[in-house]
Amino acid sequence: MPFKYNVDRRHKFNKAEYKVTNWALYNESLRRRGDIAIWVDASIANGWFAPAGKHRGRPCIFSELAIETCLIARSVFGLALRQAQGFMRSIFTFMGLLLPVPDCSTLSRTAGGLKLSPAKSKGQRAPAALVIDSTGLKVFGAGEWQETKYGVKRKRRKWRKLHLGLDLDTGEILCSELTEDNVSDPTVVSDLLDQVEGSVATFLGDGAYDGEPTRREIANRYDGVEIVVPPSRSSAAVGCLETACWQGLCGA
Repeated sequence: MPFKYNVDRRHKFNKAEYKVTNWALYNESLRRRGDIAIWVDASIANGWFAPAGKHRGRPCIFSELAIETCLIARSVFGLALRQAQGFMRSIFTFMGLLLPVPDCSTLSRTAGGLKLSPAKSKGQRAPAALVIDSTGLKVFGAGEWQETKYGVKRKRRKWRKLHLGLDLDTGEILCSELTEDNVSDPTVVSDLLDQVEGSVATFLGDGAYDGEPTRREIANRYDGVEIVVPPSRSSAAVGCLETACWQGLCGA
């Protein structure tokens, strides 16, 4: 083998040996890696059953909160409907709660029209550091399937452009917009900023969002905002070299 030619000049390292002296504690530490601790808030237990309805017919047994709780557990652990039912039942048994669990048919039937609980407000949001960028999304349709199966002539590919804006500090997506591929990036900035709640301290974007209209729109919305947008590739230097004015920065 080639690596054996320099075997006499290679550094020798002794293989580290780890000796387990207490196998009982070692095995128990490995078992505890699979422990799951779940607490059910008292508000969920109190609102588990649906209130008495005023309409005729069979009343609902479980509230929307109960259905949402089961579906959240199913989504988090990647369970099927029957497995989610058994999972919630085992949790209630472990905690000593005498609460029934919706069956799989009830979860499947009510999931479509379920009204999710509003997200809890985190109070006054600090000024965000907004980062905006876009990416292309390919749309698959009958043309792709016909090309693969029957070898028909390739049609023109269709694209969509997804614009996302997120908070640099928290990683939370604050705004999003889906446009066609022929829509320029600066024209979407106004729609993206309409979705942002609270103030923005810093705006960051790539050269595609550069331009005087974009900077004017951001400055009119937020006082004292710092705009960090590099000049686009098509920007040209104008004026004297001492001031280093760029056409893309000053919008000329």
